[in-house]
Amino acid sequence: MRAVELRLVCDELDRGALHVRTLRDALQLNALLTADGMELAAVSELALCLSASEARAAKLLTEALGLAELPGALEAVEAGLLTVEQSGTVVSQLSVLGLPGRVAVWQRLKDRLIADDDAGIVTPPARLAERLRKWVIDHDKKAAEERRRKAESERRVEYRRRDDGLGNLFAFGFRGPVLQAILQRVDKLSAPFGSEDERTADQRRFDALSDLLFGRIGTCTGDAATCGCRPGEGAPCGADMPVLVPIGAAQRTTDEVAELVGHGPIEPDLLEQLLLAAPVLRAVFVDENGVPVATSDITIRPERGDPESVRQALLTLSQLTPTHWFPRHPDDHDAPAPEVEPQRSRGGSLRRPQLADPRGTGTAHPPDTPGAYKVPRRLRRFLTTRAPLCEFPGCGVRAMRCDIDHDRAHPDGATCACNLGPLCRRHHQVKQLLWTKLRTGGGVVWTSAIGRSQLSPAQHEAPATPTRPPPPLPTPHPFDVLSPWEVEEELWWLELLPDDPDAFELRALDVEHPDDVDPDRGARWADTSWGRDLHDPYLWGEPAV
Repeated sequence: MRAVELRLVCDELDRGALHVRTLRDALQLNALLTADGMELAAVSELALCLSASEARAAKLLTEALGLAELPGALEAVEAGLLTVEQSGTVVSQLSVLGLPGRVAVWQRLKDRLIADDDAGIVTPPARLAERLRKWVIDHDKKAAEERRRKAESERRVEYRRRDDGLGNLFAFGFRGPVLQAILQRVDKLSAPFGSEDERTADQRRFDALSDLLFGRIGTCTGDAATCGCRPGEGAPCGADMPVLVPIGAAQRTTDEVAELVGHGPIEPDLLEQLLLAAPVLRAVFVDENGVPVATSDITIRPERGDPESVRQALLTLSQLTPTHWFPRHPDDHDAPAPEVEPQRSRGGSLRRPQLADPRGTGTAHPPDTPGAYKVPRRLRRFLTTRAPLCEFPGCGVRAMRCDIDHDRAHPDGATCACNLGPLCRRHHQVKQLLWTKLRTGGGVVWTSAIGRSQLSPAQHEAPATPTRPPPPLPTPHPFDVLSPWEVEEELWWLELLPDDPDAFELRALDVEHPDDVDPDRGARWADTSWGRDLHDPYLWGEPAV
């Protein structure tokens, strides 16, 4: 056991030493690029060298720069006085201070770490962060108050995608009274909608907040509801969110998966809900590799909640043919008008009938035809469909939030699909630092100023061949009609029954009460109002007066 413990200690020391070597290399790379006026590209270059995300590269470079300013900080990590996790905590906690303040607090912390190490005291990152927060406030109390007021002015909303296909929404910067008022509002609106509402208390609160954000409270879920929404509906009304749907996924004839742009793949049941929520459908035509080459100007909107209308819309889309196609790269021009191959034609709710490949007879872009600098709206819509994300390697910014960049600067490069692609503002600026782009059939090849090349592949997959026929349309179930007692139960739940109890008892005697069959049913629904007496892992306190 002592041998195992010694190996663990040595491994952690080696890990810290290797981490410091990486930090020093990152500092040297940043210094070289800064000396040549290319400091903006440091994070991108570091991310490509590490085959990592730019977020990780930026965090690594920030940590390196922060530790380099503190006397002996890098050496402390290298010697094991600070762990890798603690070093990041030190940089983040001290970043709010000026350089003299950072050095002063660091000296205080270093003395404390040496004393703790001699005493055998272990300080996890969480406790270290708490200690640093106290020392930072103690160093300059007025500055701490100003930072709090500034933080209130920087309130924001963020989201995170999860591995299970869901997402989390975060709101930062609520003042105490405002937060309590919001919780109280959610509390009041999270009552069950009927006797068949089997959602838990947490689920009802979540759905109440979601309905509030969508404006359904008093509209969709009120007495004047016209769209048929219910609390927690999976497909929100009126949302503007592009979804790339292979025709096989929409018709369930292949195992392809639809993609919600900016979120990622979505499950088949969620796609079915979206298709039944009356979306606006537009066909996108792709080649055999899945690269979009044309879009339809015709849009179709099926009837809400009608599977037959959805199926007819998909059939109509699959029979459309493009009137204009866009080149994929500079040598993809002047080809004969492509024709849809009947034996392989596939339509799509948002993509994709397949076109014959015109590259075999394509030629270069016609010379001296740069066109106007401004990208037409129709062309921009196609470009954001062809590349839903920024075309820099590994970037995940949505194309709808990006600039449309000329691969070769206008007027040397044409305003044409063969020379255009979406780039986020940051990578648009990085490209100006002597980066070049070469658009090919397989993607975009990026080359840095020092000759390092990186491929940003095409962002779509090849269409799949149908493997099974479309499933039959659902038919109404004969038991979907409520029985007389179930109707009266719902009326009682909604407090719409007359006040005469005898009238209700006489009607109730004419039908078999379900509690006679299931004695526990009445107990389960005896009190569906929720509060602290029910099982609730969270205490929803009343707002402070």
